[in-house]
Amino acid sequence: FFEGFDKIRTSRLLAGLCPALPLLACASPAPAFLFRPALPLRSSRFPSSISPRLRAPAGVLRTMGSMEDAGLKVSAAQVTGKEVVGATKWLELLSITYDDHAGVARKWDMVRRPEKGPSTEDANAVAVLPILRALGFPDEVLLIAQFRPPINKVCIEAPAGLVDPGEDPVGAARRELKEETGLVAGELIDDDLSTLYNDPGITNAACRLIIAEVDPSSAENAAALAQGASGHLFGEDASEAIRTIRIPLKGLRDSLNALSARGFAVDGKLHCFARGLAVAERLAPK
Repeated sequence: FFEGFDKIRTSRLLAGLCPALPLLACASPAPAFLFRPALPLRSSRFPSSISPRLRAPAGVLRTMGSMEDAGLKVSAAQVTGKEVVGATKWLELLSITYDDHAGVARKWDMVRRPEKGPSTEDANAVAVLPILRALGFPDEVLLIAQFRPPINKVCIEAPAGLVDPGEDPVGAARRELKEETGLVAGELIDDDLSTLYNDPGITNAACRLIIAEVDPSSAENAAALAQGASGHLFGEDASEAIRTIRIPLKGLRDSLNALSARGFAVDGKLHCFARGLAVAERLAPK
């Protein structure tokens, strides 16, 4: 709806829509930035009703409604069988049979990690984004750089790894952070444990993203950061050869894009996080 507008035109449009905010709120959960206190709920410059030319198109309001209203319902399609057609120690290739939404039997190929037994977890991996926070200093994020053979590049990522059997995701995140960076995580900044599917067209591989605060002034963390700055290689064994890199949180997307231009790969989850920060800052009312 706001596509193509510059900041000035967008702010004027939002001001014009202010009298309609109660209606939008009743229709569906509206974007949070529409309800920022900086935007007055009423303005004497505009009538109490919405001008016809300022009404959002019906399709926009429809997509802001419930998933059922928008036609996004759980599909009747379902997997009916799986057959392992090839395997290594770390991966399995499967042929899947499934019934599509119309009941037609079809086939699909997928790759998965070997299952170690029955599990109720959708994700068997976790990533942790450590935010370095110290009084009087700008926030930073500590990332890792690791060679990834499938893409033949060094990849910039958040520390991550598999969740051990019986281990909870938060515990796994703290363990992986310690193993790959030497840091000890403090409080969780965000505890959204939604399952993130990395590439659902070819694999069921999924992870959870933990965002944690790290105190860089603690003795243990300060020592780990000094190690990283000196070029120390982290990881459980020599094959991982993980290096750490500190980047300011502000302007993270630009920093990642600069690394990409130098030939590094950037993990998709990390770049989406950075892009979300940049877009949120751009959309925030000025």
